[in-house]
Amino acid sequence: MDKTTRTTLAALALPAVMIGTDFTGAMALVVLMEKEYGVDISTTQWVLNAYALTFAMVMVAGGRLGDIVGRRRLLFAGLGIFLVSSFACTVAPSMTLLIVARAAQGIGSALAWPSILAMAATAGRDDQRGKTVSLILAAITTGNVLGPIIAGTVAGFGLWRPFFAVNLGLAVASVAVVWWLLPKQPRGSKERVDFAGMAVLSLAVFGLMFALDIGADWGWTSVRTLALLAACIALFAIFVPVEARVRDPMVPPAMLRDRAFMLALATNGFVIPTIFLMFLYVPQYLNKGLGWSPSAASFGTFPMYIASVLTTLATSWLYSTIGARRLLIGGHLLAFAAGVWMVFGLSPSLGYAAIIIPAMAATIGVGVIIPAAGTLAVNAAGGEHAGLAGGLSFMVHLTVGALGVAGATAIMMGLGAGSESVTSTAFAEGLRSAFQVGLILAIGGLVVAWLIEDDRQASPAGTPGKSGG
Repeated sequence: MDKTTRTTLAALALPAVMIGTDFTGAMALVVLMEKEYGVDISTTQWVLNAYALTFAMVMVAGGRLGDIVGRRRLLFAGLGIFLVSSFACTVAPSMTLLIVARAAQGIGSALAWPSILAMAATAGRDDQRGKTVSLILAAITTGNVLGPIIAGTVAGFGLWRPFFAVNLGLAVASVAVVWWLLPKQPRGSKERVDFAGMAVLSLAVFGLMFALDIGADWGWTSVRTLALLAACIALFAIFVPVEARVRDPMVPPAMLRDRAFMLALATNGFVIPTIFLMFLYVPQYLNKGLGWSPSAASFGTFPMYIASVLTTLATSWLYSTIGARRLLIGGHLLAFAAGVWMVFGLSPSLGYAAIIIPAMAATIGVGVIIPAAGTLAVNAAGGEHAGLAGGLSFMVHLTVGALGVAGATAIMMGLGAGSESVTSTAFAEGLRSAFQVGLILAIGGLVVAWLIEDDRQASPAGTPGKSGG
């Protein structure tokens, strides 16, 4: 890896850490927000939901815009929005303004992240792509680890605003580092921006994510929920003819016809519900199933995060050695094994090891799958569409993950395992049933991984890609 590649990765690592920190840290602060603003969880959940909704909604558009107008330019735009919205979060005088600021943070992250991933993927030679993608994913995962630590530290003083002040500082530092280390580059491509396609797809994704967020409150069979889901299906259906009518469609038809690309997208999605369920329910299991305090339960999940970081780093070296197919099969086997234990073996009487070992197995599996599948997707799409490939991959992560969590949570609630007063045995039984969703999807991912034929490179010459201006 030459000096230019190392410098590019160093510049991109800080904003990646920033996004990862923000994504996980805010989860630990909602109780303090409730107390300050005098609201309940039904309101404060939108501090998290608003970010997730806009992040998913803008992700693909952000990737495509970066490919067209220049990735460095769009990265600065995303960082600027994130910086201003972080300041707004820090000083928000009301819950409404805090939620609006969090939604803006999601937009900033969604504009920045696909360009970060694309510039990392095209920073070096094509045969180094597995390494560069894995390293930048390790950076965002490191942020995922730091988020709860920073949030927990400020929460220990009864505060939550300093967490967003830290985000603000990271955003300022990211702008400075990117400006200093990443040189100006020409416009990404001469294609036109497909605003119609972006609008239709963004609204479809937003509607789906909103329905999954609000469905449990409205009722999954209520008229409002079903109407919203029907509207989403209609928008996804409309997206196809809209794309057929424009000169430069948002998603080039050739990408959707590419078997390797579609298989890579599929492997990106199948395993995500398992890891989402682990991050959501392992802390709750430690609290409700084993009787740990909330703070102890939070620290009890750290082995999962550490395993994820170390595995992602290891994958950066393994990709070029053993290839994507073997990595994807191995990762899904680990996720499958974790799912089998969660469904058939979990019991409070077995203690902490009985939950943390399968949780670590799942995070190791995902730590292998995400960089391998992401690299495979970029190789199939080509360096010129790296931002779009990254945006589509993470949209699949978020939407399939949300679908899996919604299904599993519905199972938990149906069994009475979602209440605050649930017994440890009842919670474990509900969790075993909920993880059937993840287990079934892990099997599907294993089948798809088996169908992958090779590790196709974006260019047979193995020359450096273009990171885009």
